[in-house]
Amino acid sequence: MNIAGIIAEFNPLHNGHKYLIQQAKKENDAVVAVMSGNFVQRGDTAIFSKFDRAKAAVQNGVDLCIELPTPWAMATAQTFAEGAVQIMNSLVFVNSLYFGSECADIDLISRTSQIFSDKNFSDLITSQLKNGVTFAAARQTAVSRIDERAANILANPNDILATEYISALNRLNSGIKPHCIKRQGAAHDSNEASGNFLSASKLRSLILTDEIDAIKPFCPKTSFEIIKNANTSNIKRIETDILGKLRRAELSDFRSLPDISEGIENRLFAAAKSATSLNELYSLIKTKRYTLSRIRRLVLSAYLDLRADYLKSPPPYARVLAFSKKGEEIIKIFSSITKIPLVMRAGDFEKLGDTAGKIFIAERNATDLYALSLKTPLPCGTEFTEMIHKEK
Repeated sequence: MNIAGIIAEFNPLHNGHKYLIQQAKKENDAVVAVMSGNFVQRGDTAIFSKFDRAKAAVQNGVDLCIELPTPWAMATAQTFAEGAVQIMNSLVFVNSLYFGSECADIDLISRTSQIFSDKNFSDLITSQLKNGVTFAAARQTAVSRIDERAANILANPNDILATEYISALNRLNSGIKPHCIKRQGAAHDSNEASGNFLSASKLRSLILTDEIDAIKPFCPKTSFEIIKNANTSNIKRIETDILGKLRRAELSDFRSLPDISEGIENRLFAAAKSATSLNELYSLIKTKRYTLSRIRRLVLSAYLDLRADYLKSPPPYARVLAFSKKGEEIIKIFSSITKIPLVMRAGDFEKLGDTAGKIFIAERNATDLYALSLKTPLPCGTEFTEMIHKEK
């Protein structure tokens, strides 16, 4: 059985995602998606819950949807890619990895990933960081010293992730074969439509302003129905709670966060004492050295009590959120030979040992806080009460 993998947020699932799934299915018997949970890589809450988004994925061609735990889902592009690829590799049954790409040049993307692993490359980045620029800018400049064409693709969000996916596959010496698919439609974060494609950021904006009918042309029918009826999330609903948590934090708490370097913990600590809104908090921390996405991730990591030591080991489990009939067949055939356990019920985490238990407790707590960001807030415990979606 040829099984393709996709790494996604489906935030929300739109026509571009549907196209990628369809391309993966053309050459494979099934598609497995590793999907971010309730908090996403840009440092924000997902527009609606992971359970609804997993259901939309399975209704649009994914056969098995597995959660990427929050410590990896809300991390740098490198760590996000590493965690997702580690899960794919540990599943054993995934043969290929499909991803969208602006350049759609697998050789160029592979060449760029090879530059990342060059033993002298980190020194080039370090020298650029001394100029006070972001890591992304420093890396792009460093790559340009070696290969200008490779540097050009690092201006494209999907190409950056594609490069990180291939780099992660190489570090793992994985047998999973990468496939890039030309990204269709509107550019990342664009406000303009291109045919029946619209960026996820614009779709989220329309959803949050209750312009639901406006998104209908840009989403598959089943995804639109889920979106129309979803209990939507907005980080603004937990703004005071986030600010209150950060005001109570000690400097040592900020030092333990993932992706802390260059003294940013001091700016976080100082800004938390005076900011009265999230936007003010971000602006007080922001300099040309720190991207807004990085700042948002750090703020939410502090709020969720995520620590750098969570990322010292690979994701310890693969939690199933939804599956099709074919996905059920995959689970039955392969669950006994995967390198990490396929978890079907939240209660199973008690049997998986300390590392898995620690990550799941962080996940459970994150979900309980996410529940307060919903239009209709929910009580604690949805990690235990929500059922896996099984597509009939």
